[in-house]
Amino acid sequence: MSLCWNHRYIIVLDDVWSRHHWNRILNELTIKSRGSRIILTSCNHEVASCFVNAPRYLHKLDGLSWKDARNLFCKNAFRSNGGECPPALEEWAEKIVKKCEGLPLALKTVGSLLSNRSQMPVAWKKVHDSIGTDLDITRSLLPGYNDLRTRPDLKSCFFYLGIFPQDYSIQREILIRLWITEGFVKEKKNRSLEDGAWENLNALVDRNLVSVSKRDVDGRIRSIRVLNFVREFIISKAEEESFFWVFTGERSAIGKSARRLSLIADLPNDFQFQNENLSKARSAFFFRESNFDSFLRPLNLLRVLDMKNAHIDSFPVVILGLLLLRYLSLQRTRIPKIPNSIKKLSLLETLDLKKTLITKLPNDIFRLHHLCNLLVSHYDSHKGATVKEEKGVEIGDGVGDLTNIEKLSLIKVNSNIVEELGKLVHVKKLGIMGLKQKHGKKFCEALQKMHDLSVLDVRSEGMDVLDSENIPEKPVFEFLQRLYLKGRLSKLPIWVSSLHSLIKIHLEWSRMDASPLEALQDLPNLLELQMVDSYTGDCLEFRAGTFGKLRLLVIEQFCQLKAILVLERAMPQLHTLKIIKCESMRILPIGIECLSCLEELILHGVNEELKNKVRHEEPLAIQHIKVIKT
Repeated sequence: MSLCWNHRYIIVLDDVWSRHHWNRILNELTIKSRGSRIILTSCNHEVASCFVNAPRYLHKLDGLSWKDARNLFCKNAFRSNGGECPPALEEWAEKIVKKCEGLPLALKTVGSLLSNRSQMPVAWKKVHDSIGTDLDITRSLLPGYNDLRTRPDLKSCFFYLGIFPQDYSIQREILIRLWITEGFVKEKKNRSLEDGAWENLNALVDRNLVSVSKRDVDGRIRSIRVLNFVREFIISKAEEESFFWVFTGERSAIGKSARRLSLIADLPNDFQFQNENLSKARSAFFFRESNFDSFLRPLNLLRVLDMKNAHIDSFPVVILGLLLLRYLSLQRTRIPKIPNSIKKLSLLETLDLKKTLITKLPNDIFRLHHLCNLLVSHYDSHKGATVKEEKGVEIGDGVGDLTNIEKLSLIKVNSNIVEELGKLVHVKKLGIMGLKQKHGKKFCEALQKMHDLSVLDVRSEGMDVLDSENIPEKPVFEFLQRLYLKGRLSKLPIWVSSLHSLIKIHLEWSRMDASPLEALQDLPNLLELQMVDSYTGDCLEFRAGTFGKLRLLVIEQFCQLKAILVLERAMPQLHTLKIIKCESMRILPIGIECLSCLEELILHGVNEELKNKVRHEEPLAIQHIKVIKT
């Protein structure tokens, strides 16, 4: 590559796919001219992020608006007609644009393909129906898929996403647990299986094979979704390779070698299936109510069973015959209890009973010695209750026998259980309810043994005060990232100030007389602070130079709060501020104009006087804020 280095220049490199190609180009370039620029486009996030200053100069393109998407499609499909769509093709043009979901590459590729096809509606219908199933079309739309040929583990993770229904929001934590149970994540020295699953998920996102629906405040993926034409492609390829079989309501035979079954629609009463066609199934997902007993009985080799949201009122006894089961989810069902015979499922690693009607677990649950994830909570079934109102579940003495447990939430505790928690030395996530002041010392002693703890959720009941003062000023769980304290606090514990890995903290119903900000203001990595009825004072002061990385601040139900004072250089990166049900506040936060990065201000359930100030009296102080909701 020969360039005139004595002049300023701009180089545009379009569609660089691999880091290898970029490194070869980079080796030929030595930038000496000040003011010169290189612009690189890529569908692979990994390529873009390999720049030294990538975060600063990286520009992530969102999908096109409907108008722009239609214009781009028509420009490529009707080149000879100046981009004008004939009236006879309007309907199919709109359907195809909708199916491309705003992706420029998809719109351009399909449009170019149709420019050489007959302009008859029947021909366009064929192309519309083949998006996702036609391998040649889809390969051009998904260059990242070709990259999976050398990564069979990643290919399995990708195919697995087709099990979920169309437009389904796939939760990160659930997906990671499923991948691990299925054996898609390779063990590596000095890397946990969970970290390996994380790497696989990020690899699929980097290759633009899945879309991120929601991210946590620290940028971590919270949920993903699969574009519809991508899902169609996955299903066509996966069924071809007997990776899974999906029932969507259309009658089709179950492949004899299908290893995973996904029921997205109800099975009709007269649906016939041969037992031998189910004999190799290892996983089953029920996204709608079906005839569970007759379907599950032949599945003796099942390892994964997900019945989340199923319309069932009692524990299906047929499950107790699935002796190889490792993953069982009955989340969001109306099951009131678990039988003692659950002990038969001795290989179970994950048991998800969140948001059910279960109030107590049987003692035989402690005989599941392989259990890594025990996730439970219940909600009241009385009229008006919602599944959001989660409560803890009672367990008997013996929780200390679950020595492999990594995630345990949300259980009610007593003195004996609190003491046994100290045996759970591998726990990473712990959620407990019913902690009383008298449990404080033993609970702190138990926490001191949890070196891997990253998420801690502690809730008291009634007016009991959370006592956590017995933890040393520098606790051993130095890697704690998320802390949820729900209950009365006389003051925020001193040790909280030493949690340098803390990203998120929620304080609810604390009702402290002293401001909690002093203990939190110098935490170097704190990104999210949510406080509900946490302070009884009338003024919150954010001192100069504090909360350097905070991006989300929620202040809710501070009944006595009259003023929020933001001093210079406080919260320099704050993006979102929510003030909710603080009815004594009649003025905007003093110094809000200094929050130069603030993009969203939400005022809900506040005094009308404050709303009027926002609307009419003080527009200059908040003119830099893009979104204001009152």
